[in-house]
Amino acid sequence: SEVQTRLLQILKRQSVELWDFTHQHDYKSAHGRFSLQVLGAASELEVNLTAERIREMKRGKARKGKTGGGPPPFGYTSQSRCLNELVRAGVSRDEAYREACSKYPIGKTWYVDVPEAEVVRSIFKLYTGPDRYGCKRIARHLNERGCKTRQGCAWLSNYVNRIINNPAYAGFTTYDEVAYEKRLPSRSPRYRQSRYQGEHPPIIDAAVWKKAQEVKTTENTIRRVKPRAKESFAFS
Repeated sequence: SEVQTRLLQILKRQSVELWDFTHQHDYKSAHGRFSLQVLGAASELEVNLTAERIREMKRGKARKGKTGGGPPPFGYTSQSRCLNELVRAGVSRDEAYREACSKYPIGKTWYVDVPEAEVVRSIFKLYTGPDRYGCKRIARHLNERGCKTRQGCAWLSNYVNRIINNPAYAGFTTYDEVAYEKRLPSRSPRYRQSRYQGEHPPIIDAAVWKKAQEVKTTENTIRRVKPRAKESFAFS
C-alpha cells in the first residue's frame, strides 16, 4: 500500500533495520520489498474480512431482535450490570455471580429496572403531554425532585434527548441498513435507522415513542407552554 511504501522509504533513508519477533526483514532488495507487500496485503485482507464478519453479525442480531453489546441503557439492567454493581459493593465475585444469575438468569439480555423505568415513562409523559415539556425543562424538573442519573449525576438536557430518541424503550432494535448497503460506517442516529421488533421488554408503547418523534419534528421551544411559578407532577 501507499502507506507501507512511504514507511519503507523513511526507514531506508535512516538506515533502520526492520525486525519482528522472530527475524529481520529485508526491505532494501526487490525480493524483500515484494515479500513485505504480500504480507501487508494479506494482513489488510484479514482485517477487512474480520470487519465484514462483525458487521454481518451485528446486522443479524439486530434483525432477530437481539440487543448489541455494551451496558444496557437507562431503564434496563442485565446480569453483567448486577454482577459489577455487587462486586463494587464489596461482595466476592463468586457470590456476586450466583446472586446475579439468580436475579437475571439469562445473560446478555436486558431486564426492566423498575425505578429507572418509572423515570423513563415520566420523561415521555412530560414530553408528549398537554404542557409539552422540553428537554431542558424535563431535566430541571427531575433535578428539583432529587432524581439522579445512573452515575449519580444531575440530569442534563442532552441526556433527556438521548432517552427520547432511543427506540429501544419502545422495544425495538436498530441497524443502519443504508450504510450497510453502501459498505460505509454508520453515521445515522438510531432513531433514523431501520427498526426491528426486539426480544427485550418495552418500557413504553411504540405509539408513545412515535408521538415523541412527531413532537420533536413538528414543534419547537417557542410553541411550548411556559413553566408556571410552581409545578407539581407525580411520577406514575
